[in-house]
Amino acid sequence: MLISLTVAVDALKPIVPCSLLSLSMVPFASCAIVIGGASWIVPSHIAQKLDNMLYKSYMRLCLFVFENLSGVEITVYGSKEVLNKSGAPENALLVSNHQSNVDWIIPVMLAARHGDGGNEQAFRVMVKNSIHLVPMFGWYIFQHGYIYVRRFGEFIGAPVLRQLNWLNQSMPPYWLLIFPEGTRLTAKKKKLVKSSNQFLESNVRCCFPL
Repeated sequence: MLISLTVAVDALKPIVPCSLLSLSMVPFASCAIVIGGASWIVPSHIAQKLDNMLYKSYMRLCLFVFENLSGVEITVYGSKEVLNKSGAPENALLVSNHQSNVDWIIPVMLAARHGDGGNEQAFRVMVKNSIHLVPMFGWYIFQHGYIYVRRFGEFIGAPVLRQLNWLNQSMPPYWLLIFPEGTRLTAKKKKLVKSSNQFLESNVRCCFPL
């Protein structure tokens, strides 16, 4: 009986961090709505600063879950100029393979260690259009500068350009993560993996091939 209970409790462990991230979206999105309403009254730069503080808090909550509650050991390595950069943050375009539902957190870990005090509030992602259907979350990330694109059918560039223009005018500088394949990569997709690595090696200054 005790062994069965122990196994059952161990199997339920992932529910805690998942529930924390999911349920926390309610107060964060609610606060974002309040800040959005306040932007009609207070100066826009103040509203944007408040929104960035809120978004940074949410990103740090995500980091807390993945770095402290996930039970995995995380090793950060790479260019010292990027990892230990001090001074004002700068714009960055991140191109990455898409291998799991949570690989987006890796650039957030880097952003948290970039610049004085971290730069998590600058993190944005180009995501598939279907995510906008997720209640509250889909709306929240869009109003914070995430870019929705359709994986199938004709590419519609106007909404993408509007979001990019908004990001270029916003502060602080942003980090935009793109999964160019638009789908998850696995070892079974050898041709796709090879072509993706070749593209990265020939077009990106710093890359870690799959």
